[in-house]
Amino acid sequence: MKKINLNLKCVCIIAFDGLEYDLVEEFNLEKIKQCECGKIDVSLFKMLATPIVWASFITGVPPEEHGLDDLIAWRNPIIQKLRRLSIRLKLDRIGGKGKIFELLGFKRGEFYDLMVEKFKNRKTKTLFDVIANSKAFSVPPYQKWISDKTRFLMKEAVENEEKVAAFEEHVWSVFEEKREKCLEIIEDGNWNLFMAHFMFTDLLAHIYIGNSAKMFEVYAEAEKFVDDVTKILPEKTLLLIVSDHGMERLDEGMFGEHSDHGFYSSNVKLGLVNPKITDFFDLVVGMFESGV
Repeated sequence: MKKINLNLKCVCIIAFDGLEYDLVEEFNLEKIKQCECGKIDVSLFKMLATPIVWASFITGVPPEEHGLDDLIAWRNPIIQKLRRLSIRLKLDRIGGKGKIFELLGFKRGEFYDLMVEKFKNRKTKTLFDVIANSKAFSVPPYQKWISDKTRFLMKEAVENEEKVAAFEEHVWSVFEEKREKCLEIIEDGNWNLFMAHFMFTDLLAHIYIGNSAKMFEVYAEAEKFVDDVTKILPEKTLLLIVSDHGMERLDEGMFGEHSDHGFYSSNVKLGLVNPKITDFFDLVVGMFESGV
């Protein structure tokens, strides 16, 4: 991507996981849409998984170059390779295989912990490595971005409708805590690049994508948060809002699955047309004289 001279000093990136372009348009969320917005091309990914796509966003390279091209489920590398083979052969839908490996003494991994660990050994640089005075907040897979409790409660909610309310309450509680911390960092202003990642837009869409009223509540909170951010941004700051994919209904039910495009918006005109998620690396780095 050609570097753009925007005469700006700072970049703030708000990453809403799973934010759907079509819903932003349907609800006409002007704060989120900003001055320019559009879809992001994520066709280069075989698997639209949170840590894999965001790894490409913060490095500017495809999965085969940054090294994360699959979710890591097993601590034993041989079993992990068997898992990947199972997915390619479409055998992953056969239940019970994991239990067999567990009975044989192999240990599952918490994939977000293992992926953060593996990403530390990357050969590529991230935005935070090349831009001085950068701050990252809950950015996958650079940092841990989701808790064991959140994943456990989501599993319960998917399997048991009576558990949905407890999951929703937990997700909103986590968002409020992260929201306050994020606003504190932004208002402090001691950064050149700041990026914060939020999961609530993805997590609640997995449960509620078929419920328009619930989804409006979720997106209205995202809109309010963006409004709060814009009020305290330092002068001459580029505000990018980005999602790694969108969300669409799974069959005719309430649950959602990942759609085949991401979302971006900017508070200044960038002139982007269907950008790839890897394009934003050069755009952001190009704003700083130090460069790569």
